[in-house]
Amino acid sequence: MLIGLSVLLLIAGLGPPMRTIGLGDVGSRPALTAVADGHSMFGSGAQQAQIMTVIEPTGPTDRQYAEPHLAVHPRNPDQIVVGTIAVSSGMSWTVLAFQSRDGGRSWHQRDLPPLGRLVCFGDPWVVWGEREAVYLVCITQRPVPGRDDWDAALLFYRSDDGGVHWRAPLLIPDDEVRGSWDHPVARLAPNGDIVVAGTRSRVGPDGFAIARYQPDRHRFLPLQSYLPPEQVNNNFGSIVALPDERVVFTYFTMRNPPRPMYAVRVTPNGNERTLLREHITPWGFPMLASGTPTPSGPPPLYATWLEEDTAGGLNVFLMQSYDEGRHWSPPLRVNSDSVPAFRAIPQVAVSASGTVAVAWYDARHATQPRNVQPCGDMYLRRFDRDLAPVGGEVRTTASGRCPNNNDPAGARQRWRAGGDYLGLVFSGDGVANLVWAEPGPSGNRVRFARLLPVPKH
Repeated sequence: MLIGLSVLLLIAGLGPPMRTIGLGDVGSRPALTAVADGHSMFGSGAQQAQIMTVIEPTGPTDRQYAEPHLAVHPRNPDQIVVGTIAVSSGMSWTVLAFQSRDGGRSWHQRDLPPLGRLVCFGDPWVVWGEREAVYLVCITQRPVPGRDDWDAALLFYRSDDGGVHWRAPLLIPDDEVRGSWDHPVARLAPNGDIVVAGTRSRVGPDGFAIARYQPDRHRFLPLQSYLPPEQVNNNFGSIVALPDERVVFTYFTMRNPPRPMYAVRVTPNGNERTLLREHITPWGFPMLASGTPTPSGPPPLYATWLEEDTAGGLNVFLMQSYDEGRHWSPPLRVNSDSVPAFRAIPQVAVSASGTVAVAWYDARHATQPRNVQPCGDMYLRRFDRDLAPVGGEVRTTASGRCPNNNDPAGARQRWRAGGDYLGLVFSGDGVANLVWAEPGPSGNRVRFARLLPVPKH
């Protein structure tokens, strides 16, 4: 079933140093707009084409949306799959899946079958595997035997036709001690396996677990677990999968400040932990991405996160490792504007040619006080392999998308910036594909954007 959509195809030509791509409040009709202000978009004289759509699901009209994520076919960028949380009145949660075959111009809502009485209700993450297989992992509520309670388990979906039809899900197996999952992240490993990792809470401090799915056998290997030495609440960040079953993941502690951030390198021979920052700000998770291997060594890794400055503003940072997370470059501030502002949910991705992109929610143009939900925009900035900026920031909206008082499902109150993460991935043609939850006329909605590569001069 083809659902309603709002499409915006923009071509920004020559002009002043900054051009803002404007969305307006487009409905079912296409619109063209480009608004100039004082910043830079891909440098002077650059030309940029951009597709924008609002994904408009079927179902209850009071739904609000949060934490969308996406995957793009590695060889056919027209094929895209999105998963998002949908919340109805009374905080009734579910996860919806969408599929596009025309590069995001139109979207089809697809069913995720239950596993008995278990259904997805939160934290969707999507990843493309080998051939046509695409995978979606999400949290489900599972009854606790012998108690009037539930814990959070993980459902793992597979589609072999690019997200049109989904198999009945697998329940990611427990290890010897059952526990609750949170914030799952899925990655394609170099050998074709799918690696799923996240926070795993038990009685006592929070640890982390890694599950490895073998597509040819349609099964999971036994869990790997990691329990940090800090006896506190720990939050998982992100993970990258490396050759020979090695992985690197980030996490931070949620105790009162300081909140240190770590990288952990997991190998068949043991684990290594590196302190990345003494204190970060948890408006979103510390995210990771990996590039392609270099002639002289392993693929570079990139981490992004938030820190608060002395004026109370939040800033996005980025750094790089060339030795699988053992050592890192000095932090680089991503946002070029130094005015104190609320920023949140940074995400990082790397293209096949080595371009690095960071996207984040930014309220620099807000006029409200800090204790009021600010208007905000989605920004994106590119860097080369060694973190030299490639052009300027891209502001994907013409004006701050402001919160709406109509919030029957409570999504705006719970997810100040549209959730704890957004979706950002490069397609094989070098296009940055972005999905996020933004305020709309009736509350949070899901927005998709495609940003073309920076032209070479």
